[in-house]
Amino acid sequence: MTSLYFRRFWQIYALLTLPILIGIASIGYLSYLQSHDLEELERKHQVNALIAEVTDAVSEVKADVFILEKSLELKDFLYKDSIINEAVLLFRLQTFMKEKSHYDQVRLINLKGNEVARINRTKSGLAPVSSSGLQNKKDSNYFKASLALSVGEVFVSRLDLNVENGKVEEPWKPVFRVVTPYADRIGNIQGFLVVNVSAIDIMRRFKTLFNGYGHRLRLLNDKGF
Repeated sequence: MTSLYFRRFWQIYALLTLPILIGIASIGYLSYLQSHDLEELERKHQVNALIAEVTDAVSEVKADVFILEKSLELKDFLYKDSIINEAVLLFRLQTFMKEKSHYDQVRLINLKGNEVARINRTKSGLAPVSSSGLQNKKDSNYFKASLALSVGEVFVSRLDLNVENGKVEEPWKPVFRVVTPYADRIGNIQGFLVVNVSAIDIMRRFKTLFNGYGHRLRLLNDKGF
């Protein structure tokens, strides 16, 4: 009799408590889903905000290269590449970079792909590159793409690692480049103005947005690489 009594008790208890437990579990699961959805929504919002910020940054660089392309210092240098005009131009390039901490390099590259002027951002500050340190960039993707540009047009390269003298620079430096043709006083294209924009801060922020997913995080170009 006692055994039957306890059996009936546990049956009634299970019937009463099981719906409650199922309800609690359901509420917990729904709360988890809602929390997960909110987290994903917030992440998407932050990614969109970062994309908008990058788009604004590119627009800013475009505006800057147009201003520099029209500068008197550049036109004077193209008219006569004297030592004085070169020094004045290099000073103008340094001034251009001074308040733009994300500008890693500013270069003038002629139609043969030879750098004719260049300012690097180094750990110790902004530094002009001597003539012996200037390189030929005719085989670079951004130079080849820029050959099709007209005055007033801009090419924005893909984001990749900076290359110096045919080798990837170490430590790795992710950059993208904004290029526009520069012309002499009568409008003939003489070469290209190239600004290397550091993407280190962008990469750091992107990684922060996906904290915990670093082992699965990948950035792909438009061809899936």
